Amino acid sequence: MTFLPTGGVYITGGLAPRNSQWIMEHSSKNEGLSSSSVFMNCYRDKGRASSILDDVPLFLVTREDMGLRGAAKCAELELQNYKLRKTPDK
Repeated sequence: MTFLPTGGVYITGGLAPRNSQWIMEHSSKNEGLSSSSVFMNCYRDKGRASSILDDVPLFLVTREDMGLRGAAKCAELELQNYKLRKTPDK
């Protein structure tokens, strides 16, 4: 809440894919994802800030290799910066 994540909150990590049914329970009427799961109720039950969270989407990332993907992206950016520093000025 400190940074007001209007772009969304991403749940990642090894436990996220294993607990996806608990996080996003389906409604009994096949209407898609239910906003009344225990997790979603706890997520939105923030007192005065509850109305703010209604506008913050919640995303469940089910890929288990996000740490490796992040490390690969950092390495790619570092390599690009290294190449820019090594290029002689004309």
